[in-house]
Amino acid sequence: MRVKRINIKNFKGIESKALQFDPSFTVLIGDNASGKSSILDALSVSMGTILMKTRASFGINGRKTRTLLKEEIRKIMMSPENIEYTDVELSGEFIYEERIINWRRTQPRTSKRLSYGDAKDLTDLGVLFSEQIEKNINLPLMVYYSTARLASEIQEEIAYEKIGSRFEGYHACLDPKSIKQNFLSWFKTFEDAALKFDKDRTLYNSYIEMLKLVIKEWYDVKFHWGLDDMVGKLSDGTWLPLSNLSDGYRSMVSLVSDIAYRAIKLNPHLGIEVVRETAGIVLIDELDIHLHPTWQQRIVANLKSAFPKIQFIVTTHSPFIVQSLKSHEIINLDGKLTDQHPDSMSIEQNAIFMGVESKNSILFNEKEKAAFDYLNILKEGVVNESDIEKLDKLIETTSDPVFKAKLKLERLAKLGNQ
Repeated sequence: MRVKRINIKNFKGIESKALQFDPSFTVLIGDNASGKSSILDALSVSMGTILMKTRASFGINGRKTRTLLKEEIRKIMMSPENIEYTDVELSGEFIYEERIINWRRTQPRTSKRLSYGDAKDLTDLGVLFSEQIEKNINLPLMVYYSTARLASEIQEEIAYEKIGSRFEGYHACLDPKSIKQNFLSWFKTFEDAALKFDKDRTLYNSYIEMLKLVIKEWYDVKFHWGLDDMVGKLSDGTWLPLSNLSDGYRSMVSLVSDIAYRAIKLNPHLGIEVVRETAGIVLIDELDIHLHPTWQQRIVANLKSAFPKIQFIVTTHSPFIVQSLKSHEIINLDGKLTDQHPDSMSIEQNAIFMGVESKNSILFNEKEKAAFDYLNILKEGVVNESDIEKLDKLIETTSDPVFKAKLKLERLAKLGNQ
C-alpha cells in the first residue's frame, strides 16, 4: 500500500496543489505557511477514508474515520465581516498490490459533510480488510505523527495489554498526537508472558532487532518492572530508562517503537519478518524535531533500513536531513529546484537551496562573491598596484584558512611572487 499522488483544492491555506510522491521516501520542505503540514493533514483524510467501513472502530478519538474539520475549509476574507467559504475537493491515487485505486471526496460550501460518493473503491478496501482479517490478509500500516507527538508522552503507570483484534494496530492512528504508551504496554505484557509462560519470542525478537538497528547505541532492550519502564543497554554495560533519555532520543525510540508495535499487531502471521515485511504509509511532521544534527544526518537511512516496505512522507526544516536525500525524494514547496543531488551538496548549499538565510549561508554567499571577484581579476591580468590592493582586500574577507590558501595558490600560479 502506498499513495501515488494527491490533488488538493481549497483545503486549509491551499487553493490548489497537485503532488506525486516517491514510493519509498518523500520529504516536504518550504517556508513556514507553505503548506507542508496541510498536505499531511489532507493525506490523513484519504487514509481515514480507507478505515471508514472497516470493523475497526478506531481513528481520531475512537471514531472510524478522519472527518474534515470546519477550520480546514479554505476561507476567503474580503473583510472581517465578509467571509466566503469555498468548495473543498481532495482526490488522488493509492496503489494496493499493484492495483491503482482512484478516489475523490468533495464538500461543497453548502454541505456540512465530506462526500464518499467518488471514493467507493477506497472504502471497499476497508470492507475487504474486515472480511479477510481471519485469513491472514496483510493489513497495511497507516499512521500520522504530528508535532504534538512529544507533548502527548505523559509517563503513567504502564498497564498490561488486553487481548484484542489485529485492528488494534489502527487505534488512534490518525490522531495528530498518535504516540501513546500502547507499545510499552505491549512490550511489558509480551516480555512478562515470555518469562512466565515460555511464550514464543518470534515477534518480540523482531521488535528488539528493529530497535537495535535504528538506535545503534543500544545493544539490548528489556522491560524493568521496578522502574515500570523500557531500558536500553549501552556499550559500557550500563542500562538507561526510556524516561531518562533526552527529548530527541525519547522521540525517536517512541516513534520507531510505535511503528513496529503497529506492524506486529496488524500482521502477527508474518513472524520474525513482520517489521520488515509490513507495508504501509507513515506521515511525520517535522522529522527533525529535537534531534541532534548527527541523528538528523542518519535518520532517513535508518528508517529505510528498519522499515523497507513503508512509504514515508515527512516534513523538515533541517538541511542535515535534506543533505541525506536524492533530488527525487524532495518536494520544495517554495518552487526551488536543483540539478544536483542534495547528498552531494554541502550543508551551506542545502541551506541556501531551502531558502535559509542563516548567518552561515550569508557568509557563504559573501565568500562565493569574493572568490568570483578575485579570480576575475586574475583572469583579466594584473597591471598595477591598485589591482594588487584589491586582491589583498578580497583575500581578507574571510577567516577560513582553506579558502585563503586556495586563492593564494591561484595568485601564485598566475602572477608568481608578485
